[in-house]
Amino acid sequence: MRINYDCARCVMLYLEENLSYRGGIHSENLINVPILTSFNPDDIRYAVKQLHKEKMLDCKVNHKLKNGDEFFIFDIEPEGHKFCDLIRNEENWKQEKPKFFELSTFKSIIEVLTATATIAGAFVSAMPK
Repeated sequence: MRINYDCARCVMLYLEENLSYRGGIHSENLINVPILTSFNPDDIRYAVKQLHKEKMLDCKVNHKLKNGDEFFIFDIEPEGHKFCDLIRNEENWKQEKPKFFELSTFKSIIEVLTATATIAGAFVSAMPK
C-alpha cells in the first residue's frame, strides 16, 4: 500500500488544531471529519498507522481483522510537531511534494523540508535590505 501524503498532511494539521489535552480522537471519528472525507478511510487509517510507527503520534492501536486497525490518538509527539511546522505552508508543500515519492519515511520528508527551509532562510537573510 502507498501512503497518501496529502492525507497524512491533512491528518496531522487537523490533529494539531483539534486534539485536546483532556481527550483524544478515535480513528473512526477522524474518518468522518469534513476536511478528511475526501480521502479513502483506509488511506486515513494507513497514514495514522505510519505516523504512529515513526513516533509522530502517541496512540493506542487496536488490531481488528475485519475492518483493519483502529486507533485512539492521544497526542502529537515532538517529531510530529516538527513535521507540522514544516508542512503547514501550502506553497512549500506543493513545491516539495513531487520529491516525496522517492522517499520511504516521514523522517526523510522532514529532512527534505528542513533543507529547503534552511536554504530559503539563508537566501532571504542574504538579500540586501
